[in-house]
Amino acid sequence: MGADGTAISVGIEKNINVAALAVRKYTQLEKQPENMLYIQGDAEVIDTWFAQGEVDVIHLNFSDPWPKKRAHKKRLSNHAFIARYAHILKPDGEIQMKTDNSALFEYSLMEFQEEGWRLKEVSVDYRREEHAEDVITEYERRFLEKGQPIYRAVFVKGGQEKDAPFPEK
Repeated sequence: MGADGTAISVGIEKNINVAALAVRKYTQLEKQPENMLYIQGDAEVIDTWFAQGEVDVIHLNFSDPWPKKRAHKKRLSNHAFIARYAHILKPDGEIQMKTDNSALFEYSLMEFQEEGWRLKEVSVDYRREEHAEDVITEYERRFLEKGQPIYRAVFVKGGQEKDAPFPEK
């Protein structure tokens, strides 16, 4: 929250070229939201950017699926990232995830379940119905034009945060 109590949206992107493109598009908007910030960095250190319990919602939109098994630890829904999210989210905080990748979606469902999170919503074809409250991203539009389903899940932080340090990657 901002000093005046308004919500702040923070975009995080690891790839510097993608981050620069996002900032460029933001600066070209006719009316720029005043509550938008961008971080170009690796979400691996997200817990250094936010205080414990500071964040209401985290959106994981079309994250890199890292399909090779040896790279699964880089997935933003890997247990090491989930531990970091649990630390910065409020007790009733949510992760809202959208992807076009069924293997990443299945993996994520299992990872969050194993970490004790509650599945609040799930859809294997999210855009089959209209969701006016949820903006369609550029990636999403591309996949929809190809007729690909959009997978979506909302996970709610559950139980107690683990006392152990963050898991090794």
